[in-house]
Amino acid sequence: MSGDDAVIVALKLALATFLLWVSSLFSASETALLGVGKVKAKHLADEGDESAKQVLRLYRNPPRLIATLIAGITISDYIAEALITSVALDLNKTLQFVGLSAIISVAFAFLVLTFVDVMPAIYGASYADIVAFSVARWVAFFQKLLAPVLVFVEWIVGSILSLLGLKDAHHPPLVTEAEIFATLDIAEHQGVITKEQKQMLASALEFKEVRVGEVMIPRVDMVTIRHDTLLDEAIRIMRKSGHSRLPVYHDTRDEIVGILHAKDVLAAWYRGERDKTAGELARPPLFATESQKAYNLLRTMQRQRKGMAIVLDEEGGTAGLVTVEDILEEIVGEIFDEYDIAEAPVRQIGENEFLVRAPLSIRQVEKFLGVELPEEDYDTLAELIVAHLEKLPQVGDRVDLDGVSLEVAEMRGQRIVWVKVTVTNQ
Repeated sequence: MSGDDAVIVALKLALATFLLWVSSLFSASETALLGVGKVKAKHLADEGDESAKQVLRLYRNPPRLIATLIAGITISDYIAEALITSVALDLNKTLQFVGLSAIISVAFAFLVLTFVDVMPAIYGASYADIVAFSVARWVAFFQKLLAPVLVFVEWIVGSILSLLGLKDAHHPPLVTEAEIFATLDIAEHQGVITKEQKQMLASALEFKEVRVGEVMIPRVDMVTIRHDTLLDEAIRIMRKSGHSRLPVYHDTRDEIVGILHAKDVLAAWYRGERDKTAGELARPPLFATESQKAYNLLRTMQRQRKGMAIVLDEEGGTAGLVTVEDILEEIVGEIFDEYDIAEAPVRQIGENEFLVRAPLSIRQVEKFLGVELPEEDYDTLAELIVAHLEKLPQVGDRVDLDGVSLEVAEMRGQRIVWVKVTVTNQ
């Protein structure tokens, strides 16, 4: 081999080494940028970190980011492989060593797999935030350099995915719901937040899926007042029930005509207008449906400054009522104040044994006791028991489910009041 040939071989090796280094950077960038803490990046970007802002800009178009990284790895590896193959052929001609090309090819493949692909990828995954913020600028530069090619490739891929019915599959959200819940689990495990805080945050995330029918007070538990009730009697009913707002009905509970507020009653009473009736003082009611999302109803109640809504069933009859407090309890848990006279909805009476109010919703029972109950065409614990008994319930009747035993503990007339719940899977 002449001196010029040796220089050419050395230059080829140097260029191949450089390209393999570039490929290793792309390998590390791929795992880092696809695994970076997106919430942290958003937080840093909001504080003015330019690298974090660049990471978020790259994430605006995930398909193009992936195409950029794969293109960088492929182009670098392909050119480096061509250079190494050329060097192997040159050396084979000079050394006349049978099988030298094969040995070099195998060694090159091992080198690329170990030191160019696997190790950088592991490093990028292990230090995702550091690597991602460090490489974001030059990845963005390379993306602009290959923009025409990447746009064409993205169009082809998008067209194929659309034909397969996967049009939106290549546009994942910045943060998924599963990632948020996983973060809450990790935060609780590491002591960053308490179990109660985790439950509250999880409830807030699930809140948009909660229906009004799941949090309402059922019709049988409503305290109502006739429209022609005089103020003295209205005050007595309010004092006895402990409620500051009462639905006012005309002839039956299916004819709710308004909501009577204690402050309106007291104001009229002190003005000497004791001949006024509940119907005359009642404010216009807000109506909702059982299937309506509790989140949407809460927003409506905020806009209209209503503290209570009457819930209607599918036929337009009164199914129950719901207050702002009932809706908020779905997030923060049971709320008691100095005016509450109701008993706690769940009381532990023994190891894995609880007394639970029958009108409690299935979701609330699951949240209180940490169990899973079947959810079909019923919303409350009482409805679940009646559906499984397939007869009028009596004290002592039991329903055995997977991991839970339900026993009717107390009734009032034909209505279940308290249920003894035994958790058998703990």
